[in-house]
Amino acid sequence: MYVKNIRSLPIEMVFDQLKSNVHGLKDDIVRERQQQNSKKDIGESELKKGLRIFIRQFTSPLVLLLVIAVMLSAVLGEVSDTLIIFFILVVTGLLSFWQEFHAGKAVEKLREMIEIKSLVVRDGLSRWSIQMKLYPVIFFI
Repeated sequence: MYVKNIRSLPIEMVFDQLKSNVHGLKDDIVRERQQQNSKKDIGESELKKGLRIFIRQFTSPLVLLLVIAVMLSAVLGEVSDTLIIFFILVVTGLLSFWQEFHAGKAVEKLREMIEIKSLVVRDGLSRWSIQMKLYPVIFFI
């Protein structure tokens, strides 16, 4: 459940929308919500992610200007200019894709190494919980 501007709501309304209370959630409710939300955590495939990154390389204004230049050169019959600009576009796109794709992999590996803990209330008791096991439906202190 997404609550917009949760800070401006009275605490009773926040608890009501999150189906919680001052004593926190019960462990069985937490496990149930984790099971429901873990189904949503399935990420997109590597192919889709890579394709999205590759296409994004050609959306900057400068690259779009070069695409227009390629089309104009082709329409005007300037074969050498068309090939040169097209080659520059492809090489730039591939290099940018390679760099961003591998940077994303490095960030994913770093995230796996980090363990963030949060203080939560469960059954009226405060305890530390690993953030990977927390979901938006769980109320933070």
